[in-house]
Amino acid sequence: MAKFRAARLMSRQPRIFSILALSGLFVSALAEAAPIEILAWNVTGRDINNNPTNENLAETIFNNEDADVLLLSETSRGSDEIADMLEDDYDLIVASDGQEIWLRDDPRFSVGNAYGEWTVPFDNRTQNGVWAIVNDSQSSEPLHLYNVHLPIPDTFGGRVDNDPTVSNEDQQEGICNIIQQMESDTSAGPVVIGGDFNDINIPAGERIIEFLDGTGTLNAGFCSQTNIDMTEHAEVDVTHILGTGNPQDYSNVVEVSASSVGFGQHGYVSVTVDLDDAQ
Repeated sequence: MAKFRAARLMSRQPRIFSILALSGLFVSALAEAAPIEILAWNVTGRDINNNPTNENLAETIFNNEDADVLLLSETSRGSDEIADMLEDDYDLIVASDGQEIWLRDDPRFSVGNAYGEWTVPFDNRTQNGVWAIVNDSQSSEPLHLYNVHLPIPDTFGGRVDNDPTVSNEDQQEGICNIIQQMESDTSAGPVVIGGDFNDINIPAGERIIEFLDGTGTLNAGFCSQTNIDMTEHAEVDVTHILGTGNPQDYSNVVEVSASSVGFGQHGYVSVTVDLDDAQ
């Protein structure tokens, strides 16, 4: 498997006076938290399973993007192939129902036991979301990550579930099942949610994106509004990344369509987020 470690710069012997003059700059640089790149992708694992061509395409994307955090959806049938691509350079933090969070294997990052899943119903089964809290040794604040693959709504292909008066009650129940934890997390550091929102022709009053950014409410009775005040930072087809905090802390947006990916139904998005420097 391809490795994608950054090439090391060749060291040079500095003069003693240079060390003394620049030591303050070196200390300052070490204390500054480097941005964290987050990639969200419904990777459509079934199209990778036993398909070397698509596997190579996916591995090339992972290598080229070289993100610190991977929020992957719909991995299930290709989970072994995905693990083979990633396990040399990433740790799988948590996985459930095809949703996975991978974190770069780097002493800079730690998670401990701060991860889990939450219930996202989908008719008579689940399509659960996953979450993790990442600590960065370069920063004084943790990064709270949520990865979701919301169920297909009734508006997709004439599909109707138990309550046809609400187009996406499973989506609404799923996000309402975790919103209090997300709200609580904002007191400690940035909260980022990414994944496949399946926001296909959703009517006003039912849109999860508008619920999270504070411009809309929900109507299925599980919860109606939130003060989490997220901003959408990247979007392609049904894949989104939203985050709390100062929008200027998010940058380097990448939005790649499914046609550019070369397989599967979905594109991917990535952003970098700046955390506060270590104190």
